[in-house]
Amino acid sequence: MINEIIQKFYEIDIWLAIIVFFTYIAMDALYCLYTIAITKRNKVQAANFGCMMYLLVGVGTISYVDNYWYLLPVAMGAWLGNYYSMGLIAWYENRKPEV
Repeated sequence: MINEIIQKFYEIDIWLAIIVFFTYIAMDALYCLYTIAITKRNKVQAANFGCMMYLLVGVGTISYVDNYWYLLPVAMGAWLGNYYSMGLIAWYENRKPEV
């Protein structure tokens, strides 16, 4: 069992891990935008963001079904996506209008 887990670690394709990482950064950014669209009751935006999110989730799911080590870039990308999205949203909402 442990040998299989270690073997799977060495089977990781670094480029696929990088793609999964950035995919989940984008996915969580879209999730933040999706949540905002839902709270504002904007049906078209919410539907568009939801569609894009599920397309991106498919990339990650297909990746880690075969090798669970790909969950690490998924988790890191999700964390960074949320962290930076919330920072950008806070910046956008707090900026002062130009006079």
